[in-house]
Amino acid sequence: MKRGLIFTVLIFVPLMVFGQSMDVRIANERIEGSYYKFDLQIERLDSWIDGFGEIGGLGNSDFYFTYNLNGAFKGDPDVENIHPSIAALPSDYSVSAQINTERLQVKVVYNKVSGVWQPNLNEYERICTVKWEINDPSKESDVEWDHVNTDCADGDGDVITIVNWEGSGDISLPVQISEISATTDERGIVLRWRTESEADLLGFHVWRSLKEQEGYILLTNTHIEPKGSSSGGVEYQYIDKDVESGMVYWYKIEAALHDGRREFYGPLSVDCARAVPSNYYLSQNYPNPFNPVTSFSYQIPVACDVTVTVYNLLGEEVKVLIDKYHEPGYYRLEWNGLDKNENRAASGIYLLHIMAGSFSMVRKMALMR
Repeated sequence: MKRGLIFTVLIFVPLMVFGQSMDVRIANERIEGSYYKFDLQIERLDSWIDGFGEIGGLGNSDFYFTYNLNGAFKGDPDVENIHPSIAALPSDYSVSAQINTERLQVKVVYNKVSGVWQPNLNEYERICTVKWEINDPSKESDVEWDHVNTDCADGDGDVITIVNWEGSGDISLPVQISEISATTDERGIVLRWRTESEADLLGFHVWRSLKEQEGYILLTNTHIEPKGSSSGGVEYQYIDKDVESGMVYWYKIEAALHDGRREFYGPLSVDCARAVPSNYYLSQNYPNPFNPVTSFSYQIPVACDVTVTVYNLLGEEVKVLIDKYHEPGYYRLEWNGLDKNENRAASGIYLLHIMAGSFSMVRKMALMR
């Protein structure tokens, strides 16, 4: 009898005397490309112990969320950015996300191989990031805690009381980008994107890198002004002129919001291999009239010798701007208003002439001093 009484006391005293509690919250809700994401964070409020010593970390735990059942998401949810202490023990822990009876379930399984409980959770720490593809950007996520079904345990399976849930409510998708593309032409790399909604939008920025995952630099000194939502959608364009042929570039479009949030779309890559034009062409110079510099472009469909010359109205040569062999492609030149002796040309009408193989074309330019 005494042994039985002693045994009973040893089992139940830790559960009665030692309370174990924590706070749980959804943090850093955001939209990244076509995915809705949030961080699942935990902070313990006291020492988690089993009566013999401090445990300090999670055991088997399940976190349940309700969500928009009206088609906000598609596919299956997933997890990423798992806490480093948990990820370092793959034989002990597994973390996953799934749909369970119309609820989003994040499941932590503790296999107790090495007997090490992680993490310490002395302050709010991210257990993982939940990632879920958006089906319809016009819908809200409506992700909230399911207080009834959420349960957590320490490494011995003792229940941990959740004192506070700090849920998300919902997150709206103020900027909905339906299309993004990147192409090359004679000007460089042309980025185009289309929005279906622009609520709370401050403007856009463009980022570029030579690698998909890192090294992005900001290309826009000031944000690209929003045009406002439209029932037919709104289109934007940005031309990156500072590119080299043969290089592969990666781009992201950033939507900056008035409340300080930033949403990124992309990345998308483009091989900067200049397209080959189908015909010869000489553009009109711009600006025109000009002072002191004007520029123009021309295109060559086949390899040939190209000469571009400026003449006055008397047919006298003022300056040869270029005289060299060209590969097929798009080209741009400037005339700084100086003649072949590097003297300033007088105000007046000048003729811009291109000779490429058998192709010849003339444009009129007006120089105003």
